[in-house]
Amino acid sequence: MKRFLIVIGITLGSLLVIVITPLYIWSNLEQYSIYYAQHLPHKTETDPVMVAVISNLDSIDIPNAKDNGGNGLILKEGATEIFYYFDIDGLKSSYISIDYNDNPEVNIIFKRASIPKYRYEIDYIKDGNTQAYYFDKSARLKEIQKWKKTDYEGISQAITDSSLKNVKNYQNQLYGELVKQREVPKINLQSLYNLVNEGKFN
Repeated sequence: MKRFLIVIGITLGSLLVIVITPLYIWSNLEQYSIYYAQHLPHKTETDPVMVAVISNLDSIDIPNAKDNGGNGLILKEGATEIFYYFDIDGLKSSYISIDYNDNPEVNIIFKRASIPKYRYEIDYIKDGNTQAYYFDKSARLKEIQKWKKTDYEGISQAITDSSLKNVKNYQNQLYGELVKQREVPKINLQSLYNLVNEGKFN
C-alpha cells in the first residue's frame, strides 16, 4: 500500500509539473514581454517593443491605471486621458487611445490595422482629419495615408525623416511610460523569448 501511494504521489507530482510549467512559461513571456523585446536582437527598422505592447496589453503591468468599467483601463494625467482597451467584443483586439481634454479635436490611437495587408496602425486625428501610419507584422513603417473627414479614400504620403520622428513621438505618448516602468523578470527567459521571436524581426 505504501509503495502504491508513493507511485500515485510521484505520478500526480509529475502531472502537476507538466501542466504548470508551460503555463508559467507562457505567463512569464507575456508579462515581461516589453523587457524581453527591449533586449531582442532585431533589424533597425523593426520594432519588437511596439509589437510586444499591443500583443500583450492585457498581461503587462500598467502602473496607476484604473478600471474604466469596460474591457480596459484608464490612466488620467492632468488634461490627458490614456485608454487601454483589450479583448473588445471577444475579438482579442487591443488598442491604446489618447484623448486631450484641453484640445478635444485631437487624439492618437494605436490599434490593429484597418488595411488587411498591414498589421498595426497609428492614427493621429485632428479636427476630424486623420494621418494614418501603417506597419507590417515586424512593426516596419510601410505606408502613410492622409484622410480628410470628407474623403472616402486616403491619399498616400511619402515616408520621410520627419514622419519617422512623428511616429517616435506618438509611440512615446502612447506607451512610453509603460516602457519606462516595465518590470524586470524574476526568472529570466530571454533566451527562450529570443528563440521564439527573433526570426520575426530579421
